[in-house]
Amino acid sequence: MRLLLVLAPLLFIATAHAQAGSPITLQVQPAQHDPHDHAKDHPPIVIYDEQPEYSKEARAKNIHGNVLVAMTVNEKGKPVDVHVVRGIGYGLDEKAVESVKHYKFRPASKDGVPVAFPLKVEVNFQLF
Repeated sequence: MRLLLVLAPLLFIATAHAQAGSPITLQVQPAQHDPHDHAKDHPPIVIYDEQPEYSKEARAKNIHGNVLVAMTVNEKGKPVDVHVVRGIGYGLDEKAVESVKHYKFRPASKDGVPVAFPLKVEVNFQLF
């Protein structure tokens, strides 16, 4: 499994690799910002993610690929307005959205104040 968070206007990448059925290990690589410095502006930071499950149909047909999911992380760090931007079908789009809705973030901040922040998550489905 591989996740890619794409945040505009800041460059912020998080990747995760895991075999199907195992927990995701998230590696966050923010661009030139100290996540402990609340005085600076910063994008949302993932504090909890949930690995999506394969749909039965996709597993039976050995389907793999990426689902691009867009959302807004609100001021409380919760994903809202979660929807598929680019899907692959076979029930995997729904599984990706269901998983992303359970993510938790430390909210983005502007001048030290939590703010809503739009972002996209690329969920990679791959059977090993």
